[in-house]
Amino acid sequence: MHEKLIFIDLDDNILSSLKQELVKEGVHAEYFTSTEAVFEYLKHNPVSIVVSDIRMPDMDGVDVLKQIQNLYPDVYRVILSCSDFNDQRTREAFENRTIEQWLDKNKGISELLEYLRTFESNDQYFTV
Repeated sequence: MHEKLIFIDLDDNILSSLKQELVKEGVHAEYFTSTEAVFEYLKHNPVSIVVSDIRMPDMDGVDVLKQIQNLYPDVYRVILSCSDFNDQRTREAFENRTIEQWLDKNKGISELLEYLRTFESNDQYFTV
């Protein structure tokens, strides 16, 4: 069974590139530039993994994932960002499990695909 995977990034070009590469690998997902649209989508659609950038226009990725954690605790929460992981607030969110995984955008699609395959091999909620 294929569960839902969603990506949140303010840059539509990043989302388009992600979609293009992930479709080639057989990964199907929903893509959002608006956190408001994400929360509306989540009200009506079950999701297994949310992957968010840190920098968002209306609330940052940590706040987005914290709110998702509170509303949908079974959703796995991932940051995919170029931002520095050494930010104190982000590290605390990771240590408190608000963020369950940190992936570096600069490493390209390979790290993301490796993570998704690991997630699948651990027999968790998502299949690639």
